[in-house]
Amino acid sequence: MQRWLAFAWIWGLTGAVAYAGELPPSPLMNLKRPRVFEVRGSRFTLLKNSPSRQASTFDTQIGMASDGNLVEFRGPVLEDTFVDEDAADELPDNQSGRVLMMQYSEEFQEGQLETTFPPPPAVPTPLSNEAIPLDGTPRDATVKPKVDEHQFQNQYSSLAWIAGANDRLGMIELLFNPPSRVWFDPTRPVTTTFVDIEWGARWLSGPDITDLPPQLFNIGINVGDRFQFNDAISVDAMLSPSWYTDFSNKGVQAFRMPWHLVAYYKIQEDWYWATGVTDLARDDIKYLPVLGTVYAPKDGDIRLDLVFPRPKISRKIAQIQKVENGMTFQGNSYWLTLSGELGGGSWAISRENRAYDVTTYRDYRLVAGLESHRTNGQITRLEAGWIFNRSVAYRSNIGNYNPADTFMIRISSDY
Repeated sequence: MQRWLAFAWIWGLTGAVAYAGELPPSPLMNLKRPRVFEVRGSRFTLLKNSPSRQASTFDTQIGMASDGNLVEFRGPVLEDTFVDEDAADELPDNQSGRVLMMQYSEEFQEGQLETTFPPPPAVPTPLSNEAIPLDGTPRDATVKPKVDEHQFQNQYSSLAWIAGANDRLGMIELLFNPPSRVWFDPTRPVTTTFVDIEWGARWLSGPDITDLPPQLFNIGINVGDRFQFNDAISVDAMLSPSWYTDFSNKGVQAFRMPWHLVAYYKIQEDWYWATGVTDLARDDIKYLPVLGTVYAPKDGDIRLDLVFPRPKISRKIAQIQKVENGMTFQGNSYWLTLSGELGGGSWAISRENRAYDVTTYRDYRLVAGLESHRTNGQITRLEAGWIFNRSVAYRSNIGNYNPADTFMIRISSDY
């Protein structure tokens, strides 16, 4: 065991010396060009070997000098021969410091040292905290920017145009929601309890066949948290007391209480399982199971969010590189996505005869998009989708009908 530790120390120091040319020269060494290094007065002393034989403590002291074209390294070893692991435990303390010198040297051709040991820079450079490879391989110049792991995009906003007029029922849809109301994502970092505002507005084009109001609104207060039980299990909970109204019918029919409770299980390094339930607070659909799996490798080019009721597939198509001060950084990345959604909701309204009623609009959406992922965590999307199986229903059952299929264009962002 000590033999390999001694060789690792000697070889590692040799690799470190090879990079000494990057450091400003010491006046005490009077080096014009770092060509030859010699260890002087070194001590490589085994202070203690742990009972488990898994780790040892050493004391190391180094000295260096330079002259000529001979690159030379000298290091200490225990006696003339190495002792085995069992015998090393029995060494008296007064013998643990008795070492002999072992020398390594190599001759270089004239002119070769300039490439092996570059001259020191004219301006001193700060020391790096990166580890120096022992085999002398070049360092990886591609550096990922540091991102705050606790940075959490707590808002999702979207602006959508749904084509239609008259009985085809078009609309402009503006939404501000928490992301957990949009995607169930187990990879988001753990946060403290949050309270925020959710709101949305829809401006309708038509229809002529029934008396829907020209605008529908919703506003709510979201209270949520992610509870982390251990490295593998977490629970996402949110409660959203809300009002869904046309601002004419503002009574008790407008109050709704959407909520969800979803547990995430980390199956493997990049695989998660999601299971839970969500209450959509709609007249047509009361509860929906949240069930599925998420494949989300940190540095992968594909991500699978196969979670009902909002499945999504993402594929990276480009990664931008930025160069600053000679270093290459990873910039924005671009992804193609394909997702399925359930749209609509229930609102308290006033009919043309001023009678209070509740209307429910429902559609299903198949959406393709292009996403831009910024290094600060912000995501921007441009999406187009097909909307089908549309329906408009009233609690009174007066005026129900099914609009024709249509398409949608939407821009959205997590920030």
